[in-house]
Amino acid sequence: MATCVRHPDNEAGRRCTRCGRDACHLCLRQAPVGAHCVECVRASAPSAAESRRVRAALGVRRPWVTSFFVALNGALFLMTTSAGSGWSMRPAVVRDWTTRALPIDRAGEWWRIITGGFLHFDFRHLAMNMVMLYLLGRRLEQRVGASRFAGLYLCSLLGGSAGALVVAPSAATAGASGAIYGVMGAVYVVERLAGGDPWRDGLGSLILVNVMITFLLPGISIGGHIGGLAVGVMAGAVLGDRRLARRSRAQVIAWAALAALAMGSFVVALAAAAAM
Repeated sequence: MATCVRHPDNEAGRRCTRCGRDACHLCLRQAPVGAHCVECVRASAPSAAESRRVRAALGVRRPWVTSFFVALNGALFLMTTSAGSGWSMRPAVVRDWTTRALPIDRAGEWWRIITGGFLHFDFRHLAMNMVMLYLLGRRLEQRVGASRFAGLYLCSLLGGSAGALVVAPSAATAGASGAIYGVMGAVYVVERLAGGDPWRDGLGSLILVNVMITFLLPGISIGGHIGGLAVGVMAGAVLGDRRLARRSRAQVIAWAALAALAMGSFVVALAAAAAM
């Protein structure tokens, strides 16, 4: 009676079709043809470096930038809210860090066009935005890559801030929705240019519903949403165009970021002058 090479007390019902050694049912793993022993399975497993090469060749990317932005928004929420007030943003944060136009004596607070996009008024505000960011961000980042996604996100954030200042310059605006609407518009355009049908899996309907909600529900920054969406659609057209994609990645991102920053700064100056 043949016994297993790893378990001498067990009867070997079959042999490994790769190395030919006798093995019991505990040591065999089903293979496309026959069965392999655990040693052969372990030896044939790809290394971490080989797995990375295969993912790179197939265009599969780990969406770590999306996870970073979700974690950053969550951490800042914990730092800027108070449990005693039902996890709402502290008044001092609303006064000093949200996106809004200021009188001339405080118009130099340019950081507001950035910080407002990483702050949230309450937990529901944060949760809704982070769910959307996680679902859509991972989808887009896997298509365009980490650095391009990061550039697109930040440009959309600036576009959202600019839109919010145009429509409601004196209102305190906060939230990642402008950047998320940019991601939403970009993923639609990128997938459309790649020959896909975003309506088939519900992405088109999701965008349409969110745009309708922007105009129907009170307390939503219409300018922030539309501004972010507009920048995201433009950036998606750049990233999804195969002719432009052949250019240097850093060059495309740098020009897009500079354009968005210039637009945001210009709008801030106009809104500040209008609020005097």
